[in-house]
Amino acid sequence: MKKLVLLLLPLLLMCDRATPPEPVEHLVGDSELAQVAGVRYVDLVFTATTKISNVTYDAGNGLKLDLYFPSPDTATKRWLVVFAHGGGFTSGDKADSKNVTWAKDMAKRGYVAASINYRLKGLLVGEQYGGADMCAAIRFLRSKSALYKLDTARVVTFGGSAGGSSALACAYWQEIRRLNTSNAGFNSAPNLCGESAGYLQNAASVMQAGEPPLFMTHCKNDSTVPFALALSTFNAAGVAGLDTTSFWQSGGCSHALIGCCLSATNKALASWIYSRF
Repeated sequence: MKKLVLLLLPLLLMCDRATPPEPVEHLVGDSELAQVAGVRYVDLVFTATTKISNVTYDAGNGLKLDLYFPSPDTATKRWLVVFAHGGGFTSGDKADSKNVTWAKDMAKRGYVAASINYRLKGLLVGEQYGGADMCAAIRFLRSKSALYKLDTARVVTFGGSAGGSSALACAYWQEIRRLNTSNAGFNSAPNLCGESAGYLQNAASVMQAGEPPLFMTHCKNDSTVPFALALSTFNAAGVAGLDTTSFWQSGGCSHALIGCCLSATNKALASWIYSRF
């Protein structure tokens, strides 16, 4: 038996929405019902997670990812969020504590969270390689959807700082996908794109109408990646006609909101994902 769940998104502090959606009805099967009170894919409905470490998604470049699952769980088609860490395209790792905490938080909301390592090529071309590798991870995971019980039509990219820029490049800069052609034969494009504390260098020239809806979060007093860069990307998306949502924050932290503001950021992200799917 199917049950109808009507989503009414909470009002998000400091949230600017370019194209507000209508409330949507989301079908949730009996096997997907929350383990504790709340709505799956929005709230922390699971109390535990399981992990598969160091899954190779691109053998040629030696690239691996970690998978986090809600537990216990009987759902057979779970929403997937693919995450890329920060580090200025010169450092960082999927195993860093804040990245593990982020992935576990999303898994407790009911997602399968894939945290990837990607090639670190420096600031000049870093987002291109990071985006291409993230797209390769998406193709790999779509090829393994039966094994990991994934819904291939509900795939989200997300990242923090350099990882956020990589998520944007994967979603909107189609030309860079030629930089990693592993796992050919499967779709590279995410269905939604979110990011925190990043930006896309040439957003105005690569973003096009009909591409995935965008969620951006950024601290207005960011001293590492100036807010103006994020706002430029957000405005370019609006000009292109994309469905855009922002969650700008002030005070409390200056960069990489997945660390110091994780709870508020992930709740806003999860609520947005739920509304779009």
